[in-house]
Amino acid sequence: MIWGFRIHETSECVRKAKHRIFWSYASFAICVLACAPNTFAKNFGELTCFKRICWKVPSQELLSARIGVHFVAQASWYDIAEQDRHNRPGLTSSGENFDPAALDRISSPNLPNGTAVLLWSPKSKVAAHAIVNNTGPFIGNRVIDVPVGLARAMGFFQQGLTELHVVIVAPPSEEGAGYKKDRMYDFQGGILGNFEAMQDAVASLSTPISADFRESSDPESLNFGRLTRKPKSQRTKRRQVPEIKPKRISRVAEVRWQMKSLIGDGP
Repeated sequence: MIWGFRIHETSECVRKAKHRIFWSYASFAICVLACAPNTFAKNFGELTCFKRICWKVPSQELLSARIGVHFVAQASWYDIAEQDRHNRPGLTSSGENFDPAALDRISSPNLPNGTAVLLWSPKSKVAAHAIVNNTGPFIGNRVIDVPVGLARAMGFFQQGLTELHVVIVAPPSEEGAGYKKDRMYDFQGGILGNFEAMQDAVASLSTPISADFRESSDPESLNFGRLTRKPKSQRTKRRQVPEIKPKRISRVAEVRWQMKSLIGDGP
């Protein structure tokens, strides 16, 4: 009887301990999601990850060498968290407030914040000059995510997913690539108009590209640097809670306890 009682008592303690640990982790996760901004900062040459999907952000030298290169990218659009379950609430990874109606802001998992790009849709022929101010998406091979307002203007709101031609216009500074609270980039872009070719869209830029534009009939894919798993050195280690096993009472001790209960403690 005493052995069974002690097992029950120990199991109850273990259950309460696990319950406290669970709610401690849950409270921390809720605080991170609700209280902290969406600060997936993208630093030059480092990884930016969400769950097990990682992208390698190019170094400042490598990104500068890709200015003027003709890329092609899978693009999607995103909205505020109340309308889009894949979008986290809060600020962007650069520190700017997210504006779903913006026509000159985009998100990318591998291009650092502050990178100025030119987007052109071969279907709608619409071109836009924009700057990267957020991280994501982390779905498939998508490397461009535009606000819902820009998706409407470029004509792929109904499709949700499209192929865009991209040219890197200017790289960011070291300060512009990081996170800064209440940031506001000094950048004015937006819709440039309709153009029959990417070359025409490049020529319409008010500020010329610092490098020669290299148009290609077979553009290079923009999804460089993608990894599918985090390196072991960067994975979060889960704390293992040791299982507390009940202490067994020897047969001799149990017999002595029963005899003591029967005869009493004596005078």
